[in-house]
Amino acid sequence: MDRKKLIDEGPFGIFKLFKIDGEQVFYPRYAFSISVMAVLLIFAGVTIGASLERFMPKFDNTKTKPELLVEISLQIALIVTLTYLFREIIAKTIKKYFGKYIFGSPDKFAVLVVAPTMFSQQDSLFDKIDYVWKNVREVEPNMF
Repeated sequence: MDRKKLIDEGPFGIFKLFKIDGEQVFYPRYAFSISVMAVLLIFAGVTIGASLERFMPKFDNTKTKPELLVEISLQIALIVTLTYLFREIIAKTIKKYFGKYIFGSPDKFAVLVVAPTMFSQQDSLFDKIDYVWKNVREVEPNMF
């Protein structure tokens, strides 16, 4: 790559020099696309997580562990479904209006930010999981 072309590409042109086995390692425009998508998804994730915490059944130690397992499973399935739904909505909206500026599929990487933020907003889900698996951690034979 000649020096003139590198200078014409601006400050991010320097990344074209960082290669492993002849392949460019870091793509700044793609990294920027991932960052934008992650920021949008984190707002959606926190909002959805907080809403689920508000509307899902709270931890109740009078319920049996199988009942809590069903609640946990349904809540996690809902989180996964809503994560997928919002990822698709945001990705398609961004590509519709800013498609020429988006490179690759940044939503695949950005969605890694969403699930933990959704889970982090749901204290009662953690309480349920902790209660159900507490015996497993303590290696007691009477889990149910």
